[in-house]
Amino acid sequence: MTELFAEVRRTIELVAEIQTAATLSVVGLALMAFASAALYWAINRAGEAATWLKLTMAASLVSGVAFSIAGPAVALLSRTDTPIRTLPKDQIFAKLRTNERVTWLIRLIPYYPDKQPELAVSQLRTLGPSSLKYVFVGSYEEVKGRTVEQAIAMVGGAYHRDQRVSAVIFAVSGRYPIFPGNARGLLQVIKKIETDPASQVANKLIKEDALGKDAEESLLNEELSSWSFDFYKKYFWKFCSLTHKLRCGKAAFDVHQSISSINSDWHPAGAATMRQSDPCASAPRVCTFTTWDEITNDIYPDFGARVFLIENKPITDLSNRYLIDFENPSMQLIPEIGNVATARGG
Repeated sequence: MTELFAEVRRTIELVAEIQTAATLSVVGLALMAFASAALYWAINRAGEAATWLKLTMAASLVSGVAFSIAGPAVALLSRTDTPIRTLPKDQIFAKLRTNERVTWLIRLIPYYPDKQPELAVSQLRTLGPSSLKYVFVGSYEEVKGRTVEQAIAMVGGAYHRDQRVSAVIFAVSGRYPIFPGNARGLLQVIKKIETDPASQVANKLIKEDALGKDAEESLLNEELSSWSFDFYKKYFWKFCSLTHKLRCGKAAFDVHQSISSINSDWHPAGAATMRQSDPCASAPRVCTFTTWDEITNDIYPDFGARVFLIENKPITDLSNRYLIDFENPSMQLIPEIGNVATARGG
């Protein structure tokens, strides 16, 4: 019975995602509601209902049932045509505000096979270049079912014709904590690097009193809830302004050599975007935002997917890893790897 309810719920969600199916279902429900109301009126009125009313009620009821059946049928046929279910943009964006827990991650590495053979998936030893301590990764669940080229754009990468793509998909594990790629998470990673004696950082980004005592202490909190926008929004302008300095003046800070590059596609709310404008060409307007509605208006049209920061781990250390070499990224899809909820590694 539980499985039946789960399947019904999934079908309803699928109908809601597909405009044609949703329209058919709404029309069907409206016709059945009209037929029911007319039937109720006919039963309670004095005398026998007119023939035209009976025919109208019958036609409305039959049409309503037909449309109601057609809606789920169209949705299910769509799922058959596209067997890998993709997450709608609205659902992905909703996860950004709360920084909902992620269970599987993906790293996509475009490369030219003749010029960069070391980036072929069979040659990879670590998630990123050995010089980096932390690298950006994306949420596998948010890009699966898209073409590899689309997925690269969603997580802030760039794909060029004639490139192949190495993909590493792996489960989140307590052995390698991850940080949301928002301004707060980025500063937490930077602080770890700059306070590590082995890093020998001379030119620091987070100097003494750069953020103020309360804001800097808040960086120590690594509970899941602390990465939601509502938790840190009172410090957002401080975190955003400091990371803006790093993005636009990399050479002044040693830490830029230890993390993946912070480019124009990165948004301090923790997402990759597909915008073309240079955020360093003008004052960081985004840092002045104080509400999620303001951030939504700024980022949603160009929103791609969430990004995260993770230690540059050896490939062999990753849990339940999948290594894939895509020869035709414009046509091949990020595959379904099974029930990710039950396959997660520890």
